[in-house]
Amino acid sequence: MFKDQLDSGRMLIFSGIWDTLSARIVEHAGFDGIWIGSMTTTSSLNAAMDIGLRSMREQVELVHKIRGVTKLPIVVDGEQGGGESVQAAYWVREFERAGAEGIMFEDNLATLGSIYIEGSKSELEPLERAVAKIRAAVDARSNSNFQIIARSSAQSVSGMEEQIKRLKAYKKAGADIIWATSNSADTLRTYRKNIEGPLWTTINPAHAEQAKMSIGEFRGCGIQVLCFESFLFLASVKASMETAKELRNKGSVVPLKDKIMDLKQFLDFMGYTKVNAFVKKYESMDI
Repeated sequence: MFKDQLDSGRMLIFSGIWDTLSARIVEHAGFDGIWIGSMTTTSSLNAAMDIGLRSMREQVELVHKIRGVTKLPIVVDGEQGGGESVQAAYWVREFERAGAEGIMFEDNLATLGSIYIEGSKSELEPLERAVAKIRAAVDARSNSNFQIIARSSAQSVSGMEEQIKRLKAYKKAGADIIWATSNSADTLRTYRKNIEGPLWTTINPAHAEQAKMSIGEFRGCGIQVLCFESFLFLASVKASMETAKELRNKGSVVPLKDKIMDLKQFLDFMGYTKVNAFVKKYESMDI
């Protein structure tokens, strides 16, 4: 399905999710696909920072659960793919079997390097090793429709020239989609000028300039997949924190009436109406 969407040539809008309910919400809202990232899932399911605490097996099980509640394409953050080519190949097989339709691999080493940790720096793995990992991932998939996405951290370490050089190498190695890491329209256009094929980028709250861009502007820069990586999650956390604080301080649900979803609406969304009809149908059958 994801491959068919890409082949259509239209722009695809994905949203990051963190559990099965958020996947249902994203599908209900009309998004084209789902992104399962490490930050939102670690924050939600471990109440911890995104420093490599979620295991591959935990993420595979999460994909399997989400596959059971939505028909949307699922793309997962494969991070460093376990480190070596043989591990990356195993990850591809496991996530594909669980129901994902794509996986992203990046070329930084498994360190605490993160844009959210002050003073941290990304370290790049050797180009030959990163290329081998992409090749192994491509060969490992059982269906060529499963999409391999390549991402590089070279821009923050060695500059844009090295970034483009590496991404071209990953594309040549068989990557289907290139992750266009960027915080500006000019940088996105540089990707489009130098790299063929589908480009994926995310709107990240940490990239103030890019967060101001419209969908049309992203399309004009040649982006085919645009992902709202963590905005839904952050909105949910803010709403929950504010509601919890107000409920505790006021000790009444009356002031929260307009902030809380109607129970009947929630029950309908969760499928209780269909379940009630199902139970009524089969409990009333003559034996």
